[in-house]
Parts: sequence; C-alpha cells; structure tokens
Amino acid sequence: MMKHMLPFPLRAPRRRFSRSVANVAVAFLIAPLFGARAPVPDVAPPPLGILSLHETRDVLVIQYGGKAGAVGIPSWKAVVHADDGGNITAFHVPAHNPVSLGSRDAHDPMTMVSGRNGEGLVPTLYKGRDHYVGFRPERFEVGQKSSERIVLHVAGPSKHRFYVHDRTYLFTAAGVEISGWIDPLVNLEVVSFMPHWDRRQLADTHMNAVPLRTQGRHGWIPMLSSGQDGASSLPGGVDFPLEMELKLRLATPTFVRLFIDQPFDAAAGTKRFVHNNKDMFLNVADRVLYEKLTGITGFPVAKGARQNYKVRFGFETQIWPAVPATDGTPANTPK
Repeated sequence: MMKHMLPFPLRAPRRRFSRSVANVAVAFLIAPLFGARAPVPDVAPPPLGILSLHETRDVLVIQYGGKAGAVGIPSWKAVVHADDGGNITAFHVPAHNPVSLGSRDAHDPMTMVSGRNGEGLVPTLYKGRDHYVGFRPERFEVGQKSSERIVLHVAGPSKHRFYVHDRTYLFTAAGVEISGWIDPLVNLEVVSFMPHWDRRQLADTHMNAVPLRTQGRHGWIPMLSSGQDGASSLPGGVDFPLEMELKLRLATPTFVRLFIDQPFDAAAGTKRFVHNNKDMFLNVADRVLYEKLTGITGFPVAKGARQNYKVRFGFETQIWPAVPATDGTPANTPK
C-alpha cells in the first residue's frame, strides 16, 4: 500500500533522489532570481542577403536572410533581451525555426558571463555565482545599424556587484562577434563564458566529441566530453585562438562555429576548454535538459584584475553530393 502512495519508486537510486530534491529547490529559486523576460515580437525574416533589426524597449530581434552557395550562410535569428543582462537569449537556425539552439530557454542565456566569489560571501544563487542575467544593465545602447552591420553596447555592474562587465556586439551576415571585459570588485575564484546547447538539435556525428582546431589551420581534432562543467586540457595540436564546430540536425548540412579569439587573461597559456554533455533533471517541470556545454573559464582572478575576452558565433551551410544511403534512409538524412 505504501509503495503506491509514494511519488517516486522505492528502488530509485539514492543518488538520483538526492539530485531530484536539489533540482526542485533550484527550480523554485530560479523564477524570482531570473525574473520573467519581455515577450519576443513576431518578426518576418528579411530577404536573402539582408541583415535586419527590430527594436522594442526590452527586446532586439536581429535576423539575416541567408546566402546561397557551395559554402553559404543559413538564415538565422538572434534575440537580445535588455531585461536579461543584455544577453542573446536565443539563436534560431534557420531563422523561422521556432526552437532555440540553447538548452535553457527560461534562464542562463547563450552569452551569459559569470563570476564566483572568492571572499566567503554568502552564495547568491548556486555556489556563490553572480550571473550577468535577470536585470537591466546600466547601459544598453544600439550604435551603428544598417543592412550589413549592427552594433550593440552593454555595460554596468553585475546584479550582486561582484564585478563590472562591458561588452560590444557586432552583428554581420556571418554571425556575431562579442568583445568585452570583466573588472572584479571582489576576488573571484573563477570567471566563465559557457553557452548551453540543446543536444537534441545536434547531429550524431558531433555529439560525443566536438571538432576543434587552432584558427588558420585546416585539420580538425576531436575533443571528447569531459563529464564535468569545468575546463579540461585541450587535445594535442590545438591552441588558442581556436575554432569549434557543431553540426545541426538539419537536411541541409548546417554548422555553427564558436570562435574563441581571446580567452580570459587568467587563462593565458593554460590551454583549457569546457566541453561537457550533461542531463539536467528539472523534476518540478517534469523535464530533462539534454545539454552540451562549451566555453572558457579563467581562475583565480584577483580584485581589480581586468579579464578581457573575445568570442564569435558563426553559421555556415555546405552543399554535399546526394549519396544513396545503404540503410534504407533517404540520401543526406541528418546523422
């Protein structure tokens, strides 16, 4: 009788139950800390070859209509929320795809930076992290805007004033460049920039290992998932500035590229990169996030030690020959 009254099976592993309890607590904390974002306006994609901007007080929708060719550019859409730290909260490829490439559509936007305190301060969310999310930064200003270039400047102290952050976005047909810095107001154990990708949208060929290469080189070298959110050593033959490739689960061969032009200053010479496949259980919402984390960290960071960084997100399509499949599936089925 007791067995059927319990909300979970008695034989569930103790570790899973503990993790579930922790995630329930986190889920209840997330809503008031991150807050609700402004709604995203429905905007039609622009014509081929055109970069467009739609502005409201709280939301920017930047879209590119795509470019055909043997090596082309898919249509894409980036959503920026002024009320969520001035972050890119969603990437959509192609632009009309209703699902974002990010795994955490309700929080943890795609371009979030974070700093964890090193002075014994009371934790502000989880393990003392101060995410640059859930508030309107002091500066959120669109500069240049044309059918070829859109510039956005975001700046101000973090929500709990562990650091001051400044970043400039440059949107072009190829994607978006982000150059910025973090000025710590307290000693920080670590600073990080880690996009969370939705694994369900990635091709099987790029699931367990991600191809990396030093920028300017031709050959790719795979890096396996490390099983942890922290940075791990790069494979031999890869160094910064580096390029990472993700293939999307689309009929047309479509790729997302993450370029790390400059890691955080505290990471100089360390040759470390984040790559982790993980399942995040959100039992309160009866949901599992199938995630791939990639990115950079720097540690430790002393108060006043500015951390510069520069990253780029790029998008590419390729034309592959139609090779008949041998397993009965149509040619060029995404794998």
